[in-house]
Amino acid sequence: MKTETAPVPGRQERHFDPVRQWRAFAEIGICAETATDKLVSMKRGDKLVRDFSTNELCHASGIFVEQNGRYRFTVDKTVDWKDGGSIPTTVGGYHINDVPGRFERIETFLLSSLKRVWIRPFFRFIVRTGSTGSEENFLDQDDHPENVDQLQERYTARKDGELFFYVNDGVIALPYFDSAFYSRNQGTAKITVERF
Repeated sequence: MKTETAPVPGRQERHFDPVRQWRAFAEIGICAETATDKLVSMKRGDKLVRDFSTNELCHASGIFVEQNGRYRFTVDKTVDWKDGGSIPTTVGGYHINDVPGRFERIETFLLSSLKRVWIRPFFRFIVRTGSTGSEENFLDQDDHPENVDQLQERYTARKDGELFFYVNDGVIALPYFDSAFYSRNQGTAKITVERF
């Protein structure tokens, strides 16, 4: 005989969503927020510059943006970028076809399923608003950029929150292994955020 339990009043039924669970687990501890009293809010005309390294899993900028505020991001490479220390790239990232060597292309293809954002190239620069969630802005390089060492893009914030910077690389959602791919990266940049 089958018995059914009655729903508990005031309690919502929860269904297992493996994708949502994995993303929530993957984001645990990745983007540590800056203390509220240390956050800097920007007024129109303000310009702030931050140092960034591609081996950072998630760079907390300390910059607080406001919903519907208009900003411009500029990424200027200061030290050449390399993924894993061996694959050179521009600030716009790279595709598998750009990888020199057959073995490296195969390895990159196999690791592509571990990227934070599957449909974006490796090392694509990402600006996220808020320490968790998916409010991400991808700084896409033009097809034929005049300067491969610089990215620039305008952005209207869709929510309030701190800005976080990172490149699109592999992440393993396990303690002590979460930065395994990032720790091999090389390269730095100056990030300029302007409010207008």
